[in-house]
Amino acid sequence: MVREVFEQSPTSGQPSVLLQHPNGASCEIQLHGATVTSYKTAQGREVLFLSQTAVFNGCQAIRGGIPVVFPQFLRPDPTLPSHGFARTSAWELSDEEKESGASPGAVTAVLTLSDSAATRALWPFAFHLRYVVELEETQLTTTLHITNTSDAAFRCQVDTVLWNPWEAKGAGMKDLERDGYQRFVCVEPGLVSAPRSVAPSERLTLAQTLASPH
Repeated sequence: MVREVFEQSPTSGQPSVLLQHPNGASCEIQLHGATVTSYKTAQGREVLFLSQTAVFNGCQAIRGGIPVVFPQFLRPDPTLPSHGFARTSAWELSDEEKESGASPGAVTAVLTLSDSAATRALWPFAFHLRYVVELEETQLTTTLHITNTSDAAFRCQVDTVLWNPWEAKGAGMKDLERDGYQRFVCVEPGLVSAPRSVAPSERLTLAQTLASPH
């Protein structure tokens, strides 16, 4: 089992971490946005969509993969960026290589993001995000732990939304190839109508598993 850290990833030119399972499965996570940009099966089949024209500049969100959407989905609060700021923030890679309760055969990466002067200028709450990526023989599990470290409750959006830009909107996206809309569907967290309230010191945990036996 291998966890390799790149200052400049061969695929993105940005800091990333590559997880490699002994059976040949692999996963790459960019530290920019904690975005999982690749998940390959043991047979080398890519499971995730990544735009061929995705921009890796350390500023804008990466078009494709698994982004972290926090603290809002879309833009119900116009003072915050669309889909929040987590997907465009620089995350830190923890020294942890095992998650409590994880499969003994899992290869793990733990990334963290806490509030800063920059986030508090946009959103006046203290928080700590802990993102655990676990690669096993035939599946990839991502778990986001959201902890409210401020003195007041805050609201964030969680659930599942299916989305695709389709032809007209896709044509206006500079970081999406011309026929890219035909090759993916987004499965995104975002409970627009009823945000989840997180009390001070409370932790909210969200997880998803992608199973791909072939």
